[in-house]
Amino acid sequence: MKASVLVLLLLLQASAQIVVDASRLGDKPVLEPGPAWASTGTFNPTAVEFHGKTVLLFRATDAKMISRIGYAESPDGLHFKIREQPVLAPEAPYEIGGGVEDPRLVFIAGTYYLTYTGYNGHDAQLCLATSRDLIHWDRKGVILPAYKGTWNPSGPSLARFCRKESGAAGGCITSARVPTRMVRNGTTWASPPPPIFCIGPMRALSLCSRAAPARSIRA
Repeated sequence: MKASVLVLLLLLQASAQIVVDASRLGDKPVLEPGPAWASTGTFNPTAVEFHGKTVLLFRATDAKMISRIGYAESPDGLHFKIREQPVLAPEAPYEIGGGVEDPRLVFIAGTYYLTYTGYNGHDAQLCLATSRDLIHWDRKGVILPAYKGTWNPSGPSLARFCRKESGAAGGCITSARVPTRMVRNGTTWASPPPPIFCIGPMRALSLCSRAAPARSIRA
């Protein structure tokens, strides 16, 4: 009972600190379909400041609804120029058939970490790639496989954010049912033994459930 009350109080405190003030800057989209690889959609971006410009990494779909991750930059955060070619296209077996989707980006110690969904037409799995220039990406593979353990029976896993925690890169990951957390310790990524609390963006608090161990990879 005391634990439940404590969780409720923490959630109320976290939610009280969230203040969002948003307004439209124009009546037109900042990105629109254009190139063949982005002919049917440009959406779901992640943004970062890079060399004085605003850069968007975004999901784009072609006529067959295959997804790629494109790059666009802007000097004012409103008028964007799309790079002619995507920066990440489906190449690995876990990406062929569906593509690369849902980019999420964070910069830690000189390296950009990109979490994205690799979809092969059946399994939607959380993947990782790294870069120093946002153009050339080094795939690290699947870091949360689909259909592993009791916490992720339906497959899809999407990274919502990633941050530095106690000297390690970490992030809250959402599955089809419950969230979990991943922590980078040295050169490996793995799910620590939950249950745990995850502190997310804007101090939001999530109660995490037990997760199956993730495959360790070289970072």
